[in-house]
Amino acid sequence: MFAYFLDDWTAHKRYAREVDSLDLLLTQHGIIGRRLRLGRLHDLDASARDCAASGIRTFVAVGNDGTASKLLNSLLKIDWRPGEKGRSLALAVLPIGEEQKIASCLGSATIPEAVQTLVGRRTESIDVGKLNNRHYFMTLATFPPKVSLGFLSYTVNLLDDEHQVHICNINAFNLKSDRRYQKSFNPQDGTFEAVVTRRPLAVGWKKLFSKERQAGGYQIESVFPHQKITVLSREKTITVVADAEKQLTAPVEVEIEPRKLLVVVGAGNNL
Repeated sequence: MFAYFLDDWTAHKRYAREVDSLDLLLTQHGIIGRRLRLGRLHDLDASARDCAASGIRTFVAVGNDGTASKLLNSLLKIDWRPGEKGRSLALAVLPIGEEQKIASCLGSATIPEAVQTLVGRRTESIDVGKLNNRHYFMTLATFPPKVSLGFLSYTVNLLDDEHQVHICNINAFNLKSDRRYQKSFNPQDGTFEAVVTRRPLAVGWKKLFSKERQAGGYQIESVFPHQKITVLSREKTITVVADAEKQLTAPVEVEIEPRKLLVVVGAGNNL
């Protein structure tokens, strides 16, 4: 049985066509389940616990990355042993609206793909990142400029606004075709990659002929595979985009939790 957690904004008329299309496909495939609307005062942790206690094993986020991030964090408070037979709770995503990195990663980038993913219910256990021992993320965490990376025996300082740090659990920058990164970005290997990028200075025709890999307008400069990193900042509180935007107290401790999360994946997944 499924539990569908619909973000409150999906009720807006702007998303009516997508929601209607989703409802039709779910009905055609006979995929029924309990529906919960996530309002501002909704206790998601309590709802997730209640669903798990009633025997529900597939938790579906209906919305965007922010929706999936909220459900993921609530789910992991319950299911801390996803590989244990009979106790596994799985996360799935039905995409509505924009910002769909998590859905794309799972092979559910479109509503038809996502429904087919639910029908097949093929599952994989993947690593998740953890920030300050309480906030989980699945895809990547992007930090503001002018932070430093603290490793066990050395520190990497980023001194200007052109540099940015992304701690990646998946191949967010599509670098698998590059031999330097063929063994990187595997969300099932127990490590993550700290990627240091820099905004290219080249302009005009020079930028067109640049051989450097691009990452959302940035060039990849360094990749550090690791299991635990401390992100240092002069600011007491920094904004981190880790699946969804979060305000975190610096320094931020980032670590990996191997095979922590069970997810429902489709044929086109990026794992």
